[in-house]
Amino acid sequence: MKSAPQSALGALAWMTASSQVSFLTGFANSVFITRGLGPHDYGLYAYLIWMVGMAISLSTGALNITTIRFVAEAVGAKDEAQARALFGFLRKLLWLGLLAMAAVLGASWWFDGVHPAALNERLALYLGFTVACAALKATYMFEASVGKGHALFQAEALPPALIGLATLPLNALLCLSGQALDAYLLLFAGASLAHPLLSHHMLKRQGLLPGDTPLAQETRTRVWRALGWHTSFTLVGLLSTKSMDTYLLGLHALPAFVGYYNIASSLARAGLDLLSSGFSSVLLPSIARAGAEGGRDKVQAIFEGAVRLYQCMGILVAAGAWLLAKPLVMLLYGTAYLDAVPALRVMALVGGILLPNAAYSAVFIASDHHRARLLFIALSSAISVITSLTFIPWLGWEGALMSVFAGNVGTYILVAVLAHTVLKIRFPLGHVMRHWLCGGLAFLAVLWALPADPGAALALLGCGVFGMLYLMLSLRLGAWHDSDLALVRDNSRHLDRLLSILTLRKHRT
Repeated sequence: MKSAPQSALGALAWMTASSQVSFLTGFANSVFITRGLGPHDYGLYAYLIWMVGMAISLSTGALNITTIRFVAEAVGAKDEAQARALFGFLRKLLWLGLLAMAAVLGASWWFDGVHPAALNERLALYLGFTVACAALKATYMFEASVGKGHALFQAEALPPALIGLATLPLNALLCLSGQALDAYLLLFAGASLAHPLLSHHMLKRQGLLPGDTPLAQETRTRVWRALGWHTSFTLVGLLSTKSMDTYLLGLHALPAFVGYYNIASSLARAGLDLLSSGFSSVLLPSIARAGAEGGRDKVQAIFEGAVRLYQCMGILVAAGAWLLAKPLVMLLYGTAYLDAVPALRVMALVGGILLPNAAYSAVFIASDHHRARLLFIALSSAISVITSLTFIPWLGWEGALMSVFAGNVGTYILVAVLAHTVLKIRFPLGHVMRHWLCGGLAFLAVLWALPADPGAALALLGCGVFGMLYLMLSLRLGAWHDSDLALVRDNSRHLDRLLSILTLRKHRT
């Protein structure tokens, strides 16, 4: 076996660079696809891509994290034979999962009302497309997981970046030449094929091949137990608000509304991730380390600080998205997609206000309370199912927005109660309410000053003014703990200077 583990710095560089390239090319590709197809056909395209993602998750979603864990254990123990045996055993489970997925989708062709009416004329072709693309992408994800277990992070990082760069001019050409839906689906299928070809080539070059040695019974039992837990998390987690809303919108609304929903959710998620992903990447190990070093009290302190910071970032994104929603949608997608504006505002507002939920997720994972975590995911999914089934068949597109609001708020309250009951983690409600008050006052002031329909320049100016007003109010009205400000001042001279300006105090030298 030729592979050697990458250094932590090298792995971080690979993952960071490739994820940035993948994000930028994926975003640019989506703009070309959206503009090229128009609302109706883009809605069909978005629904089919959602079907591919769901098929992957349902058939093999839990296999990948199981593969990473056990292959990495074998590599860490210097047991090459065990790593190969695990590769071979888990790959057989991959084939079984893909066969089951193909059988279920094939059987769905015989049942009326399972799929949107807009797909019925070519349902067999669309189901074949879904099965083929899901099988190819799932194979790539599995092989990338094997690579990650061997610390070969390029197997996951490189293919999406290269394929994103290659498909960008092709999607632009399809858009400019006015091609129809089939051309875009064919390009997606080609990109799906390229993913496993690249990952397989990279694994083969490093000598990472599956073996046919039977696993020891003890190892096989551990694999099945871990796979059972991860399957439970995956299947229950798939009943999320977005998944249920997408499916029900396909059944009860025109395809264009699936497109509007997809645009709004993607933009809202991108804004939240852009601001919070760096912090999220260090929060989980920080909480895990705090639990080992200082027990629950230290975890509580880090959790409260994380909630306050997440709330600040969420409020900034929510206000910015509300002000910039219309000029942003018009700039990226054109006037045909203006119906996505209210959805973007609702999703960004709900996602931003409820962003502290991410701190709870880190606590649940780090605490190793599998049953509590599964209970939380199951109850959250139940709320999503109830709100989606309640509002969307009744109100269609407007019902989807109501489902987003009700489902996320219900989940937010649930996780707070569950964490307090099971993990004894207290929510800093007083500080959070002060953040809401400061954000609300600053936002009302900006809305009062701006015209009813500001252009892009005024909306950008309004975002800047809101940010300064909100931060100044949050510092003056006690929305932060002293430990938060001390941490900022001790670690960044520039941020210390900014705090001094915002609080109208003399800068420390």
